[in-house]
Amino acid sequence: MKKYISLIILFMLQGCLTIPTTTETRVSTNLYLSQHNSISGKYEKSKAFASVTEFQDGDGKEFLHYTADKYGTGQLWIAVPRSEINTVVAGLKKYLKWNEQAKRNKDLFQKDIVTFSAPSESSLIDNFYKLEFFSGNVQSHFVSFASCTAGTCVSTATVDEADAKVLIVELTKYGNGAFSKRDVASQYN
Repeated sequence: MKKYISLIILFMLQGCLTIPTTTETRVSTNLYLSQHNSISGKYEKSKAFASVTEFQDGDGKEFLHYTADKYGTGQLWIAVPRSEINTVVAGLKKYLKWNEQAKRNKDLFQKDIVTFSAPSESSLIDNFYKLEFFSGNVQSHFVSFASCTAGTCVSTATVDEADAKVLIVELTKYGNGAFSKRDVASQYN
């Protein structure tokens, strides 16, 4: 009997740890992601690549995923689920409003703007993302994207005012269905 219970538990755990199958379709982007360079003391931009990624679980979970090289030390990234576009766009607009006010008042501060759900195949993991306002100096403010799991958040990418505006435009296009998910590569035999 213990064997059967152990096997059942093993199969249940295996199902929880299965890596989800996804499909990706590359799309054009004008976005740059930034990271702080401790040597130059500035935020350095890196050209982003974008793809529409879809979980193959039949639920239609989909997100717009941006990545950029972290100058040889990994990748910067942002992932926005289709279901969270309005939340993220509203958060980016709030960042732009705070950015203007902080420049005018010469304020320096750091503050969470908004949280939104992370694309996840498992409901057992408490994942979410957040946008955070971050001041570099009195004239340079950024919005930081962070991935949070079990109460710990790690910054994944930063964008400045210009790229926040690009991101608003691209997320709006994505939400309106402007990014095609067709399999372009299959046309090339």
